[in-house]
Amino acid sequence: MPINNLFSYVRALAVPVALVILAFTHVSFRWPADNPVITSSFGESRGDHFHDGMDVISSNRTVYPVASGDLVYYWNKARFPFDEYPGMGNYFIVDHGGEIVSIYGHLSDAVIPKSRYGEGEAIGSMGNTGHSMATHLHFTLYNRNGKKSINPYSLLPRIEDAKPPVHIATWFRIGDRYVQLRDKGNYRITAHHPLLLEITDTISKRERLGVYKLAVQINDRTVLDVEFNEIDSSKNILTVGGIASQDLFDEKGYYRIAGAKYVEGENRIKITATDFNGNRMENTLSFSIHLDIRQ
Repeated sequence: MPINNLFSYVRALAVPVALVILAFTHVSFRWPADNPVITSSFGESRGDHFHDGMDVISSNRTVYPVASGDLVYYWNKARFPFDEYPGMGNYFIVDHGGEIVSIYGHLSDAVIPKSRYGEGEAIGSMGNTGHSMATHLHFTLYNRNGKKSINPYSLLPRIEDAKPPVHIATWFRIGDRYVQLRDKGNYRITAHHPLLLEITDTISKRERLGVYKLAVQINDRTVLDVEFNEIDSSKNILTVGGIASQDLFDEKGYYRIAGAKYVEGENRIKITATDFNGNRMENTLSFSIHLDIRQ
């Protein structure tokens, strides 16, 4: 199911006036898997949209609701045997009695739905259904009143993580060609090309996750300061901090810094990236620019 279609359905769920609104600071959620390993984080690039949740794997593949709640909608192959899987494959939407619903995607076919799930009661097993490359769980926390996906890290117990993000490379894209910028290098440009940053985060060793905060200064001027705490779906496009995915990511998934303005001679760039546990990376580089720009 396209992400906007799924959000449209979630927004259409009735919300009784008498429901008590959940305050984020008082919500007690658990991870939807035992000993979860995060394989994709909130807000990463998905080509033409943001990743609206998290992908996790677990050795026993059992999926739990993040809290007790009512099953308000589901799709599975047993119910629609002649239909093609939607993008989320077999999925459940669970209402936790307030603003927040949780969504569980790519479940296995052996899913038998119930009307209500208690805390710690399994709802199914991780699968590889829908638009999926391997067995895993995609889950989303969605504030249906605010019409926003919420970074699950903000409501779930912290996972031990002492590794800061890593700045791998910096690029210009000129047409279809990527030019890597090196510290103390010299470059001639004919336009103020957006700056592209290859930055990843890791928790253990192998993950290539997105960052939680990214700030960039060019010649002491802040050109980007974004925090991936929520994705707004209230308009026709998904935005993070008011920025659409195509303005924040390049086709390769590099962070795209639009609005960069360079000066003749030395240019300085300061990059600060932080993960949700507060591990912080700072990097600076300078390079010389010859502006060959006709007015």
